[in-house]
Amino acid sequence: MNKKQRVLTVIALIAFVVIGALHYFNVDPIYCDGRVQPAYSLVPPPCSAIPDVRVPFFMLGVIYFGLFFLLADKKEKR
Repeated sequence: MNKKQRVLTVIALIAFVVIGALHYFNVDPIYCDGRVQPAYSLVPPPCSAIPDVRVPFFMLGVIYFGLFFLLADKKEKR
């Protein structure tokens, strides 16, 4: 793994954490769908910043996979 791949991996891990965290935080912590919601809970709220994380996780994984191999060294190892 070269330096560019390490940087890409760190950025992708941070993005995964941010997407996951936004799934558990409310957009409006006071009222959401007419009822009071806590600012943080273990159950995803119905009006979270990212309500469904499957597509963002899949897209990030595909982009990461492609860039990881595009940024690889072109040298053959012997």
